[in-house]
Amino acid sequence: MTSSSCKSSITADDREHILVTGLQHKSRGNSCFKNGDMKSALASYHHAVLHLSGLESRGILDLVSGTSGKHEKPDNLCSDSKNEDESEPNGDRGNRQKLGEGLKQGESEKELSLVYSNMAACYLKLKKFDRAVECSEKALKSDSKNVKAKFRKAQALRQAGDMYKAKSFLETTIDGLKNDKSKQNTQAAIVEEFENELAMVVKTIETKEVMGRNKWKGFLGRNPKVFDVSKQG
Repeated sequence: MTSSSCKSSITADDREHILVTGLQHKSRGNSCFKNGDMKSALASYHHAVLHLSGLESRGILDLVSGTSGKHEKPDNLCSDSKNEDESEPNGDRGNRQKLGEGLKQGESEKELSLVYSNMAACYLKLKKFDRAVECSEKALKSDSKNVKAKFRKAQALRQAGDMYKAKSFLETTIDGLKNDKSKQNTQAAIVEEFENELAMVVKTIETKEVMGRNKWKGFLGRNPKVFDVSKQG
């Protein structure tokens, strides 16, 4: 049996069930995150990814929409805040119908992006900053406008000590946010949070550079003839 015939055999109810199941795993992950259980949260998010990633390119994203509308206004970008999705789909038929309202193409990828962003928040809590960067980038690959994923990537880069990458990424992101005229009502507060993060990065860079210069001054003070060109090697 070909892969195309396998895809065509999946019914609308099957597809709907796959997405609802993915969102249920996401919701469980959010609950675990709120309770401080990062490992269980990551396990649930992993299952959510397995379901939602299977929907990306199979036309299933035309069938049901999550609650993505409320994700477009990230009031608090800090990784210590609660995760994005507060819905608790329990899998019954009524909730399935509710999830099916507001049908929009591409919602599966948005939901997948949110899951990856939540995983990044978990890894930040666990101080696994490389993994946090990786998940943030996957989130942005699914939805390039995921502001929380951008913020968490910046946080992860800073906390990993990769200050110059963090600085460059933040500057580019801030410029993009300021040039985005579609969300002017909420953009100022978002930009402010990114600018605060950038200020921390810049301060850290400046402190390290001062320490580096002082170290060289101390070295040269102890070895005043180290660069004496009159001496032959």
